[in-house]
Amino acid sequence: MLNPNHYKHQYIVRSLQDSANPKSIPFIKKALETNFDYIPYNGSDTGSIAKWFSWALASIGTDEAIDLIREYSHSENEEIREEMSYRLKRIEEGLWLPTKK
Repeated sequence: MLNPNHYKHQYIVRSLQDSANPKSIPFIKKALETNFDYIPYNGSDTGSIAKWFSWALASIGTDEAIDLIREYSHSENEEIREEMSYRLKRIEEGLWLPTKK
């Protein structure tokens, strides 16, 4: 996920969402800290990429994951801030139901 030398970032983040493993939180945080500047092909805009990560964190659903969404809902990056704020609102309204296996 953090390696810029491939084109499977969306697939990897979707796998993190599906696994909902709290051990992935530090890696998601590290990716968020980059503002996604490391993704060279940038086939998606920053907001779309932030959405992938917000879904993964919401699926994990632990306090730590939700706190990270909350933290990035105040990001200086407008697109990240908007996506994380939206996801946080959905969670707080009870409108996000994670897909647990």
